[in-house]
Amino acid sequence: NGATNGATNGVANGVTNGGYHGKGKEEVKLVVEKELLIQVQQKLKEKYSSAQHQRKISGIMEKSSASKSSYMKALEPLRMEVEGSVLFSLGIIDDLQPKSVETGRKDVEKSLKKFRSLPEVSDCEQEVLKVLHLEAT
Repeated sequence: NGATNGATNGVANGVTNGGYHGKGKEEVKLVVEKELLIQVQQKLKEKYSSAQHQRKISGIMEKSSASKSSYMKALEPLRMEVEGSVLFSLGIIDDLQPKSVETGRKDVEKSLKKFRSLPEVSDCEQEVLKVLHLEAT
């Protein structure tokens, strides 16, 4: 399954913390440990904050001002591109194929769910959401 493949890739890249998240029959390995998760968030904030990406984000906002869901959908290709490059550069994924990027994004989301209660993680996440204009209002 995808979680197992992602965990295996993470182990090969030396990024797993060996911890488990969740309960029930199927235990899910965390591929992205806290320190790496913070690095991901910081790199995403840096990339999304660039003038080039802010122009793209503004253009997407203008074209999809009807609703948040249309904005999220229109933003997806940019997020795949930026997040894919960050996850690849940090060794979380092995290539930039869409399936690999999706798996990496899911791995990051699993770790966010586990570590979101920590201020250093939630602060980074909020900063990324802010530059994407996705912060809660």
